[in-house]
Amino acid sequence: MVYALTKLGAEILDPDSADLSGVDWAQKNRDVGRQYIDHALAVTDLHAALHHAARKRPEITLIHDHQLISAFPQPPASTDRPFKWKTQLTHNNEVHNVSVTPDCVFALHSPTISRRCYLAECDRGTMIQKRSDFKQTSIERKFSAYVQGYLLKFHEQQFGWKACRILFIAPTQQRADNSRRTLMDVTNSPSLRRVFYFTHVAAIMSDIFSLEWIDGNGEPQLLI
Repeated sequence: MVYALTKLGAEILDPDSADLSGVDWAQKNRDVGRQYIDHALAVTDLHAALHHAARKRPEITLIHDHQLISAFPQPPASTDRPFKWKTQLTHNNEVHNVSVTPDCVFALHSPTISRRCYLAECDRGTMIQKRSDFKQTSIERKFSAYVQGYLLKFHEQQFGWKACRILFIAPTQQRADNSRRTLMDVTNSPSLRRVFYFTHVAAIMSDIFSLEWIDGNGEPQLLI
């Protein structure tokens, strides 16, 4: 089921918010497209999979994004997109300003394993793998921005994390494999490829904690 928020619902949820008073919720609901809804549902599926797995494994603590934000070394530059990375990429001798914002951010912790932080991308298969024009969006461009941000230690500077992993959840296994090959063209560094984990939507629905993800080197990995 997909529900849309109306003006009255927004006022009930947050009656004192000045930011919400001028929002035309009915128009927003009319404007929303199928692609946006499909993507929102994919992100919701990931959240549901994490909560479902955490209930079955009480020894594992699921840490939410707002808890991670509260521990940032400094306030985020954007309250709307606190996990946004802004990078500069050089492609064909041209410099491009590229930003990436993960769809879901969380961390996991257990008594035997220290905290592990994750940035997740829920891919709907609509973005082209590579383009001749680097100004346009592509999987290659997205991966390049994440690689550059990781090299510059944005995760440490902005979030206060020593390390993190970037999850890529594709609609099909074939799409996941194709995207992993795109990553291999972006970087030949085994250590950077190891930062990326790949899987597809159907695989996360059983038990996301016991699922074997495939990293950028083609090796199986577990979240925790």
